[in-house]
Amino acid sequence: MLFYGNRALVVGEGQETRARVITDGLEINPPAYIKAIKVRLYRLYGSNDRGFRAFIIKCNSKVEARRIEKEVHVKIGGNNSEIGPEILNQLFDQLEEGSLTSIFLRQALYSSYDGISDLKKWRREGIIADGIWIDVCQRLNIDYMMPYSNCIASSAGTNNQFL
Repeated sequence: MLFYGNRALVVGEGQETRARVITDGLEINPPAYIKAIKVRLYRLYGSNDRGFRAFIIKCNSKVEARRIEKEVHVKIGGNNSEIGPEILNQLFDQLEEGSLTSIFLRQALYSSYDGISDLKKWRREGIIADGIWIDVCQRLNIDYMMPYSNCIASSAGTNNQFL
């Protein structure tokens, strides 16, 4: 489980991907996981005085782990992808509403799986151009510079908007 202040960010059973999302710092590119973008944003933009706390409950079986996970979700939450406004305000700071960077970040936040993986895929597929991609990488503190070809969305003009 990973807490930010009194808020449960991630609660659940798992030994690999979920555990890495909970324990890895910002120096590691996050693994593909539904809450990887949420945890990354809280680590980047969260207040240091609230702090992070990680807990591990050792279980004897997956059945026991799932039972405990269900009980913990009922008692303390942690089964959603909501991101607090204080975090979102910092993510979108000085970013014009409707800009391509804003649109791509918002789409990633509403991903049905992993927003960071979606962004990387859009980059590989040539949907996100250099200027936008650099801004996205800086805002998410990810090191993933991939060349593109024939990008669909480019940063024509100074505000990253479709013309």
